[in-house]
Amino acid sequence: MLRAWRAQYYIFKEMLPSFFLGMLVFVFVLLLFQALRLTEFILVQGVDKESILYIVYFLVQSFLPAILPMSSLFAVLFCYSRLSADSEIVAFRAIGLNMKDIGVPAIVFGVLASLLTLYTVMYSGPKGNREFEIIVGKLARQKSHTRIQEGTFSQGFQGMIIYTQKYNSQKGLLEKVFIYDEGHSKNPTTIIAERGQIIQSNRLGNVQTILRLIDGSIHQPDQGNYTKIDFKTYDIFATNEVKLNNFNLSPTSLVYEELQTELAKRIPAAPPETDKPAFANYQKILKRRTNLETEFHKRWVIGILPMIFAVLGLAQGAVTNRRSGGGNSFVLSMAIIISFWILYITSENMAKSGSLPIPVAMWSTDVIFSIFALYKLRKIWN
Repeated sequence: MLRAWRAQYYIFKEMLPSFFLGMLVFVFVLLLFQALRLTEFILVQGVDKESILYIVYFLVQSFLPAILPMSSLFAVLFCYSRLSADSEIVAFRAIGLNMKDIGVPAIVFGVLASLLTLYTVMYSGPKGNREFEIIVGKLARQKSHTRIQEGTFSQGFQGMIIYTQKYNSQKGLLEKVFIYDEGHSKNPTTIIAERGQIIQSNRLGNVQTILRLIDGSIHQPDQGNYTKIDFKTYDIFATNEVKLNNFNLSPTSLVYEELQTELAKRIPAAPPETDKPAFANYQKILKRRTNLETEFHKRWVIGILPMIFAVLGLAQGAVTNRRSGGGNSFVLSMAIIISFWILYITSENMAKSGSLPIPVAMWSTDVIFSIFALYKLRKIWN
């Protein structure tokens, strides 16, 4: 018994460095897919380094539910492949240990990783995704004035066309401003001002961008009449005031209790198709409901995935005649991961399109990989 405990402790300890190495690698890979977006924040919107670090932090937090299962597979597969290549599994068997004794560390590791993944997929991952959505929305509103180009007619600020002869983007100062606005009434409005200034407001979590015009006039035709209003200062709220704590959250940004609350809401009765606005709104409600139900099952599917991957990693790695060590472990784990995500994304699309019932579609991938993992494990168990 003591011999088995020592061997199991040794194997479990061997998996930890591979697990953290896998996390670093997968974080780096996933961030590479966001590199273009982060570059756009820096170069186009002029976002400062501190904000970029916040964005990366929340991105990594939102990635954790996907990173933990992949890292678990890599850790178990790498560890047992190395043990097999170094003939340590043969040595364990020679001192009287069976596959049950040798496989316990992988099972325990998979259970612990699943518990951690369940927490991240239910709470920390959605919170990270929520903060990411909020900070990106906030930056988009704060940096809306970056669309203005000196000496160019620029469209922005709720569809208004703006022209300025000189624009100091650092201080947000404009000179000789011309604005053409046809979005708020049947009669287009023209605004001319000597100077202007971009003012950012971020009070009590509310984001606002104000275009303050100085020494100008408003010109508006109205059914053959013409109105001119001179002003000393005139404020245009370039973006609607948005309360960040009431930000419109996607299903992936809802923690588990919020997701359950949304699912508990009753779906209203379907309006007649002849009432197009009401029917279109009803279609949106049904689509969100489908996304919410898909997200609910997705949380549990991903949450138990490390356990399945641990069994599969044990079955693939603990082959006593394996000659290659950990060199091929990453390639093999990537092949398994890519196969899983291709099948999973296909199943998720089928669930959202209604091709299959949501529970059947969402759980099919876990069931298939569980059967495959148990089949491979049975082959080496005896």
